Amino acid sequence: MYRKIIGAASVAAVTALLSSQVQPAASHEHDKMCNVVLDGDGEAVVQSESSSVLHAGSVACPPEVAATQTVAVAEPTPAPVKTGPSEAVVYFDTGKSELSPAAQAELDQLITDLKGTDAKQVEVAGFTDTQGSPDANKRLSDKRAQAVASQLIAAGLPAQVVDAEGFGEDKLAVATDDNVPERDNRRVEIKVGY
Repeated sequence: MYRKIIGAASVAAVTALLSSQVQPAASHEHDKMCNVVLDGDGEAVVQSESSSVLHAGSVACPPEVAATQTVAVAEPTPAPVKTGPSEAVVYFDTGKSELSPAAQAELDQLITDLKGTDAKQVEVAGFTDTQGSPDANKRLSDKRAQAVASQLIAAGLPAQVVDAEGFGEDKLAVATDDNVPERDNRRVEIKVGY
């Protein structure tokens, strides 16, 4: 991206004139006066004698140099967003909301990979297989999601970016009949947005 700097050559010319101890020019209606002041956007202020307030540092602009010129200046590029993994899954034992050693290792690796990233949103979704009643499975999936979310927050992720929710036996990873144990359904999915 580029921005336009108005009268950039005029600033250089006026600075040279000032450094050679040139006194302010006499006032004439048609003369352009240069004022070595930058506005809030960093652009040089070039004003005509009849429409501006002059001060002791105002001098006559050189005739042709006073014309508006365009100079391309590169805008600073924003720092890149630091990203890490975007998804992880941890699996649970039947009827349990505590992480197994394998699930804990998976979660620990995710936490390590997330350190120093710019995670803006972390969705933690808990699920169960079809063993047990739908109500019990909903409560169990909530506990699983909360167990993972609590560890993410304890590891340093801001609580306001972590959202935990249990879905029970809805959204099965592997379709099964009722009361069928299935490891791939007893899970917590973690999705990270940057």
